[in-house]
Amino acid sequence: MSGRSRGIRRPAGWTLVELAVVLGLLTLLSSLTLPSFLAQQREGRRSEALGLLMEIELRQTQWHALNGSYSANLGSAELALDPHNSHSLQLQAPSGRYRIELHAVGSEGYQLRAIAQGSQDADLPCRLLVLEQAALHTRRLAGPAPEALLDATSSPGARRCWKL
Repeated sequence: MSGRSRGIRRPAGWTLVELAVVLGLLTLLSSLTLPSFLAQQREGRRSEALGLLMEIELRQTQWHALNGSYSANLGSAELALDPHNSHSLQLQAPSGRYRIELHAVGSEGYQLRAIAQGSQDADLPCRLLVLEQAALHTRRLAGPAPEALLDATSSPGARRCWKL
Protein backbone atom coordinates (compact mmCIF):
# COMPACT_ATOMS: atom_id res chain seq x y z
CA MET A 1 0.00 0.00 0.00
CA SER A 2 1.28 3.43 -0.78
CA GLY A 3 1.83 6.15 1.83
CA ARG A 4 -1.30 7.96 0.83
CA SER A 5 -4.35 7.53 2.98
CA ARG A 6 -7.60 7.09 1.28
CA GLY A 7 -10.26 9.68 2.11
CA ILE A 8 -13.62 8.57 3.23
CA ARG A 9 -16.08 8.75 0.41
CA ARG A 10 -19.24 10.55 1.16
CA PRO A 11 -22.32 8.67 0.02
CA ALA A 12 -24.29 10.26 -2.80
CA GLY A 13 -27.47 12.06 -1.77
CA TRP A 14 -28.69 14.81 0.54
CA THR A 15 -28.28 14.99 4.25
CA LEU A 16 -31.20 15.64 6.54
CA VAL A 17 -29.87 19.12 7.34
CA GLU A 18 -29.64 20.04 3.64
CA LEU A 19 -33.20 18.88 3.06
CA ALA A 20 -34.43 20.88 6.05
CA VAL A 21 -32.70 24.03 4.73
CA VAL A 22 -34.22 23.59 1.26
CA LEU A 23 -37.70 23.00 2.71
CA GLY A 24 -37.32 26.03 4.95
CA LEU A 25 -36.37 28.21 1.97
CA LEU A 26 -39.29 26.91 -0.08
CA THR A 27 -41.69 27.60 2.79
CA LEU A 28 -40.35 31.12 3.19
CA LEU A 29 -40.62 31.87 -0.54
CA SER A 30 -44.14 30.49 -0.80
CA SER A 31 -45.30 32.43 2.28
CA LEU A 32 -43.99 35.62 0.67
CA THR A 33 -45.43 35.03 -2.80
CA LEU A 34 -48.78 33.33 -2.08
CA PRO A 35 -50.62 36.45 -0.79
CA SER A 36 -49.46 38.41 -3.82
CA PHE A 37 -50.54 35.63 -6.16
CA LEU A 38 -53.99 35.41 -4.56
CA ALA A 39 -54.42 39.21 -4.76
CA GLN A 40 -53.54 39.15 -8.46
CA GLN A 41 -55.99 36.30 -9.00
CA ARG A 42 -58.81 38.25 -7.29
CA GLU A 43 -57.95 41.33 -9.34
CA GLY A 44 -58.17 39.31 -12.53
CA ARG A 45 -61.52 37.86 -11.52
CA ARG A 46 -62.80 41.38 -10.84
CA SER A 47 -62.68 41.96 -14.60
CA GLU A 48 -65.74 39.76 -15.00
CA ALA A 49 -67.83 42.05 -12.78
CA LEU A 50 -66.50 45.19 -14.46
CA GLY A 51 -67.33 43.75 -17.87
CA LEU A 52 -70.89 42.90 -16.81
CA LEU A 53 -71.46 46.35 -15.29
CA MET A 54 -70.21 48.07 -18.44
CA GLU A 55 -72.28 45.80 -20.68
CA ILE A 56 -75.42 46.60 -18.68
CA GLU A 57 -74.53 50.30 -18.75
CA LEU A 58 -74.25 50.18 -22.54
CA ARG A 59 -77.56 48.33 -22.93
CA GLN A 60 -79.29 50.71 -20.51
CA THR A 61 -77.96 53.69 -22.51
CA GLN A 62 -79.29 52.18 -25.73
CA TRP A 63 -82.67 51.48 -24.10
CA HIS A 64 -82.82 55.04 -22.73
CA ALA A 65 -82.03 56.51 -26.15
CA LEU A 66 -84.93 54.59 -27.71
CA ASN A 67 -87.49 54.88 -24.90
CA GLY A 68 -86.61 57.88 -22.76
CA SER A 69 -86.32 55.78 -19.60
CA TYR A 70 -84.18 53.00 -18.21
CA SER A 71 -85.16 49.34 -18.05
CA ALA A 72 -86.39 48.32 -14.62
CA ASN A 73 -85.07 44.75 -14.66
CA LEU A 74 -81.94 42.90 -15.70
CA GLY A 75 -83.72 39.94 -17.23
CA SER A 76 -85.91 41.96 -19.56
CA ALA A 77 -85.96 41.29 -23.27
CA GLU A 78 -84.70 44.80 -23.89
CA LEU A 79 -81.47 44.13 -22.02
CA ALA A 80 -81.31 40.47 -23.11
CA LEU A 81 -79.08 39.48 -20.20
CA ASP A 82 -81.06 36.63 -18.66
CA PRO A 83 -83.92 35.51 -20.91
CA HIS A 84 -84.93 32.78 -18.42
CA ASN A 85 -85.80 35.32 -15.74
CA SER A 86 -87.70 38.20 -17.30
CA HIS A 87 -88.45 40.18 -14.12
CA SER A 88 -85.19 40.06 -12.22
CA LEU A 89 -83.44 42.82 -10.34
CA GLN A 90 -80.49 40.46 -9.79
CA LEU A 91 -78.16 38.60 -12.09
CA GLN A 92 -75.54 36.01 -11.19
CA ALA A 93 -72.18 36.32 -12.95
CA PRO A 94 -71.39 33.17 -14.97
CA SER A 95 -68.54 32.23 -12.62
CA GLY A 96 -70.74 32.73 -9.54
CA ARG A 97 -68.18 35.09 -8.00
CA TYR A 98 -70.40 38.18 -8.30
CA ARG A 99 -74.06 39.02 -7.90
CA ILE A 100 -75.23 41.99 -9.98
CA GLU A 101 -78.15 44.00 -8.58
CA LEU A 102 -80.19 46.80 -10.11
CA HIS A 103 -81.40 49.53 -7.72
CA ALA A 104 -83.26 52.86 -7.86
CA VAL A 105 -84.38 52.74 -11.48
CA GLY A 106 -86.13 55.84 -12.76
CA SER A 107 -86.33 57.98 -15.85
CA GLU A 108 -83.24 59.92 -14.68
CA GLY A 109 -80.98 57.04 -13.69
CA TYR A 110 -80.25 53.79 -11.93
CA GLN A 111 -77.68 52.11 -9.73
CA LEU A 112 -75.90 48.83 -10.48
CA ARG A 113 -74.05 46.88 -7.81
CA ALA A 114 -71.59 44.04 -8.25
CA ILE A 115 -71.24 42.21 -4.94
CA ALA A 116 -68.37 39.74 -4.49
CA GLN A 117 -69.28 36.22 -3.38
CA GLY A 118 -67.43 33.08 -2.38
CA SER A 119 -63.64 33.28 -2.58
CA GLN A 120 -63.89 36.69 -4.25
CA ASP A 121 -65.36 38.05 -1.00
CA ALA A 122 -61.76 38.27 0.28
CA ASP A 123 -61.19 41.17 -2.14
CA LEU A 124 -61.92 43.60 0.71
CA PRO A 125 -61.25 47.04 -0.83
CA CYS A 126 -63.23 46.10 -3.94
CA ARG A 127 -65.86 43.78 -2.47
CA LEU A 128 -68.63 46.10 -3.71
CA LEU A 129 -68.48 47.84 -7.11
CA VAL A 130 -71.20 50.40 -7.81
CA LEU A 131 -72.05 52.16 -11.05
CA GLU A 132 -74.51 55.04 -10.70
CA GLN A 133 -76.16 56.73 -13.62
CA ALA A 134 -77.96 59.96 -12.74
CA ALA A 135 -78.95 62.78 -15.10
CA LEU A 136 -76.61 61.49 -17.81
CA HIS A 137 -73.67 61.51 -15.38
CA THR A 138 -71.91 58.26 -14.46
CA ARG A 139 -70.22 57.69 -11.10
CA ARG A 140 -68.08 54.70 -10.25
CA LEU A 141 -67.73 53.73 -6.58
CA ALA A 142 -65.95 50.90 -4.77
CA GLY A 143 -65.54 49.74 -1.21
CA PRO A 144 -65.90 46.93 1.30
CA ALA A 145 -69.52 47.80 2.17
CA PRO A 146 -72.32 50.20 1.10
CA GLU A 147 -71.55 52.62 3.93
CA ALA A 148 -67.84 52.77 3.01
CA LEU A 149 -67.94 53.48 -0.72
CA LEU A 150 -65.31 55.72 -2.30
CA ASP A 151 -65.60 57.59 -5.59
CA ALA A 152 -63.17 56.43 -8.29
CA THR A 153 -62.59 60.02 -9.43
CA SER A 154 -61.11 61.05 -6.08
CA SER A 155 -59.87 57.85 -4.42
CA PRO A 156 -56.80 55.98 -5.72
CA GLY A 157 -58.06 52.78 -4.08
CA ALA A 158 -61.43 52.95 -5.83
CA ARG A 159 -59.69 53.90 -9.07
CA ARG A 160 -57.60 50.70 -8.80
CA CYS A 161 -60.78 48.68 -8.25
CA TRP A 162 -62.23 50.09 -11.46
CA LYS A 163 -58.87 49.81 -13.28
CA LEU A 164 -59.00 53.48 -14.27
